[in-house]
Amino acid sequence: MKLSIASLLSIPTLSPANAAFCEVLGSDVRNPDFEITQDNADAVAAWLDRQHAAIPHIGQPTLFLDAQTPESYMDDCRNWEKAFFAAKEVFRVCGLSTPEAWCEPAS
Repeated sequence: MKLSIASLLSIPTLSPANAAFCEVLGSDVRNPDFEITQDNADAVAAWLDRQHAAIPHIGQPTLFLDAQTPESYMDDCRNWEKAFFAAKEVFRVCGLSTPEAWCEPAS
């Protein structure tokens, strides 16, 4: 039995990565015959990294034109972290490697 990425993302622990996969894969996210590739994983990682970079710094205006507080900044960072770990787990379950952008350099 094949599962779609959307079915996998319906697991509560993995659902924080839903937006990233839907944005990158589009309608393929619901296709059980779609084979996710390493290029797709890299694109999801890049999307999540752009989201993280877009978090307003403390004191800057947010999407709702409020000033970003330390608490709201940390909430945004925690939400990104949850999506990051969920995406890494989806990649692992699908037999893919962690994107190079997220790997620590070997010393």
